[in-house]
Amino acid sequence: MILFEVVFMSSSISLCEGHNKTTLKSKEYNKHKLEDFITDDQFKRWVLDHPTDKRLDIFWHNWIKTHPQKRETILLAREILLAMEFNTPEIVHEEKEVVLEKVLKGEKSNLYTNNRYKYRSNGKTHALNWVIRVAAIFILGIGIYFLQTTLINDSDSTTAKIGLVTKKTLRGEKFAPLILPDGSRVYLNSESSITYPESFSDSIREVNMIGEGFFEVVKDEKKPFIVKTGRIITHVLGTSFNINFYENQNDLSISLVTGKVKVLKSQNNGLDTTYNSLVVLSPGEKVSIEKGTLDVKLSHFDTDLETAWKDGILIFKNSSHIELFNKLEKWYGVEVSFKNQPEVPWNVSGRFNNLSLEKALENLNYTHKISFDIEGKKVKINFLK
Repeated sequence: MILFEVVFMSSSISLCEGHNKTTLKSKEYNKHKLEDFITDDQFKRWVLDHPTDKRLDIFWHNWIKTHPQKRETILLAREILLAMEFNTPEIVHEEKEVVLEKVLKGEKSNLYTNNRYKYRSNGKTHALNWVIRVAAIFILGIGIYFLQTTLINDSDSTTAKIGLVTKKTLRGEKFAPLILPDGSRVYLNSESSITYPESFSDSIREVNMIGEGFFEVVKDEKKPFIVKTGRIITHVLGTSFNINFYENQNDLSISLVTGKVKVLKSQNNGLDTTYNSLVVLSPGEKVSIEKGTLDVKLSHFDTDLETAWKDGILIFKNSSHIELFNKLEKWYGVEVSFKNQPEVPWNVSGRFNNLSLEKALENLNYTHKISFDIEGKKVKINFLK
């Protein structure tokens, strides 16, 4: 098999769109390391200054596709640049470059050794926003280590690939809890799956999930924890949260119990290295994301209602009879059919605490007149008048 490497030989490529002009300089990006991407003007322009420049996007997307070995390096470079820009005022360019140079050399920076750091905005001097300190510490931690490991990996191309582990639950099954390689715990609800490496890398902890899962993440500031669910990434350091991402549902939801998480969306379905921030959640907040449009709805939630399932408790709140029995189907792994459905939908609130299917249906019979017949995995419900 013959491998071809794409090299741009012309001195520059000019792309014009309306009055906007983007000049892409020819460089051998395949030789770039992390610090080269972070300090490269063209790369920074793509990440920070022109996120809506479609042709610049096309250039980088095509380049990454033809150089998949650089995917992780580019992802980390983007995270570092975005962290420096996240919710911060505009820092003088020369000061930012000095800080970045010190970070890459592993030196302590004035960003976090001094109590105050000055930046210029409309000619006035202000105290540093606390977010910059957090970003600088984050950059120092992962930046230094990634530089070290990149040099090691470049000199040793025979490093063995880490295997992946996939755990699945069937309808009616639950995992409580599943222990990940870093000690984090995951509770999987029915009809869910999670895929993760046998051991996490030294720079990031990444898992993929479908269905519903409750995460209790061990805090490690040097290794961000990332959950990928379709085009959505949940980015955390140490926290507990619930993700509901069933493929047959229109919405994806993330409910934060403790800590703080950043939720990001993919710009491209086929390229998972370009993400934009959607929302940052605080405890008690829930984000619902429409899968097609990625529209966001932020709300508060009842912790028991969202997470009691992991303790074997099924809770209903103002549920119709259709919603109730749909949950029972998934919870107990059965198929429900109806006879004589009521003209007015039920409005049910209550909880089943580790009950068998028969006991749950008996309880419903006391409050809402029904009869039932259980034959294996088939359940027939007759609504009595």
